[in-house]
Amino acid sequence: MNENDLTPQELADRWGITRVWLYNLKKNRRVPKYRTHGLGTKARITFPLDEVEKFEAEHFKLRG
Repeated sequence: MNENDLTPQELADRWGITRVWLYNLKKNRRVPKYRTHGLGTKARITFPLDEVEKFEAEHFKLRG
């Protein structure tokens, strides 16, 4: 795991949502690109910080 990667909990905290809601978004492909570590049910994912920031810039545009 890269030190600049966010865990699902860290990303959920950053966005002010629950981890369950984050996994719902992931299921619908509405999350930044992520890395998978391991295989099967023990696999873990992390979100590279640069991908998170790029996703936020594209999808969380401020209006007004």
